[in-house]
Amino acid sequence: MKDPQKLKELILEKIDFTQVLLDYNVNFVYDPRRVDETQLHCPFHGTDIKPSARFYKSTQSLFCWVCRKRWDVIAFIMDKENMFFLQAIRFLIKKYKIDISFIADSPEFVMSKSIPSTIDNYEKFISGNQSNIDLKIIGKKIKSFKRKISFKKYNALSTAYHMLDYMFFKGNDISSDLIKLKNKIKGIKNGNC
Repeated sequence: MKDPQKLKELILEKIDFTQVLLDYNVNFVYDPRRVDETQLHCPFHGTDIKPSARFYKSTQSLFCWVCRKRWDVIAFIMDKENMFFLQAIRFLIKKYKIDISFIADSPEFVMSKSIPSTIDNYEKFISGNQSNIDLKIIGKKIKSFKRKISFKKYNALSTAYHMLDYMFFKGNDISSDLIKLKNKIKGIKNGNC
């Protein structure tokens, strides 16, 4: 399997986040192709009376002061399309036709028997794995909390979820961490947290 860190670096180098935002019809105050920084209406938390987010062309990042969250192009696609890390990478590679053939397979993944050797095989592998099924359910539950709990709690849950997704992708056993996150979600549902 290709090294996900190298794929991420390639995507961040090759894809202009400005174009991705324009493809998603994000409402900018000024044309982001002509200015270094510009305000915009956040594409995630709903309508703004005045623009609450800022796009930084030099760092190819987006920050919203209401959500208190920063996105690069991959994180944006993960949130916008409700995808896992690897799915977002694959989506961007296909959509923007990025050549990844020169990136060598990662020895860490080639030597591991539990991790498949291609992105396609990885998606087949995760589709039947119980931890991944639990992760998908948790991801949907966390998304349902988006406007029902404070941004601080939502971001903490979302961060924990994305970390587990990455750990699962790396081939780590996440079962005990999944139980902790499930219990945290139950506590929030029951109003205990």
